Amino acid sequence: MKKTSTTRTTRTRSTGGRKRLPAEVTRAVRAAFDKKATDVVVLDLRDTPAFTDFFVLCSGQIPLDPAAGTIVEGDFAAQARRVLDNLSAVLAAAGCSMADVVRTTIYLTDLADFAGLNEIYAGYFEAPFPARSTVQVAALPRGARVEIDAMAYTPRGGSLKQLS
Repeated sequence: MKKTSTTRTTRTRSTGGRKRLPAEVTRAVRAAFDKKATDVVVLDLRDTPAFTDFFVLCSGQIPLDPAAGTIVEGDFAAQARRVLDNLSAVLAAAGCSMADVVRTTIYLTDLADFAGLNEIYAGYFEAPFPARSTVQVAALPRGARVEIDAMAYTPRGGSLKQLS
């Protein structure tokens, strides 16, 4: 495709037979990500044609000790356990559990910690494990060595309705 200085050419991709998200779902997701300083965002997608039930989006959790408000002392393993404990607590507050998690993104300041993380991660999740992406980053808030965010799916509803 030719690009000129006065016009902008855009390409469209085929959806490969998949349905596109309805506009109201796209708006709900954008609104959820626009919220600031929240740990849990609940999207009620039951009224859209493509989806039912709930998704819970959890912001990235770092190894903060909830009582002290500081990064936990100790090695990488201590930080990784604290992050997963924090994530578990956030999910519980939304009426979910780690078993409801369908996707995580893990941020590490050193990929050499990946093997150690895998051992700890396996203790918090059961097969089939959630889809996962792991990336190395230059730095994390407060000098943390690991951060994990998650998306959970739960057909139970119930207490999730209270958070929306």
